[in-house]
Amino acid sequence: MLHIYDLYDLSQIYIFIRAYPDDQLNTQIIDKVLDVLQQRETNHQPNQFRTALSSIDGLDAERYGFVFVQNAYVYFPELLKDDRIYDLLLAVNHSLHKVLLEGNKEQITALADCIHNLPTMLAENHYQVPKYFWKGYVRAYRTTWDKDFLKDWK
Repeated sequence: MLHIYDLYDLSQIYIFIRAYPDDQLNTQIIDKVLDVLQQRETNHQPNQFRTALSSIDGLDAERYGFVFVQNAYVYFPELLKDDRIYDLLLAVNHSLHKVLLEGNKEQITALADCIHNLPTMLAENHYQVPKYFWKGYVRAYRTTWDKDFLKDWK
């Protein structure tokens, strides 16, 4: 299960993908994110995204410097236990993976921009997706790129 701080790391990952949509490692990065999300029942360690991404050869250590530092927590952070939120994060990352494979930099940037705050919103809203995510971010992405993006989730 993810720790609340893993969600902040996930937001940072999306921010870097938005800033560098043509980075050749973006697909591998999202593959690692998907692996972490799919292993939610077996992994309860902190720093899950950091650990997963640190195994990628050639990852830009300057840009992704946070990946190579394991946070030590003085208390056990809250765990994300809601399967529906995991399923939403999986859907978001599968969509991003698909767009990365298609290679349209503008769409990659738009999707990463749409989702980059979602993990932080979840962390700061008791694992609830605020309405403004749907009305602002998702609506804008749907209008330009994919009218069915996350249609089954609101």
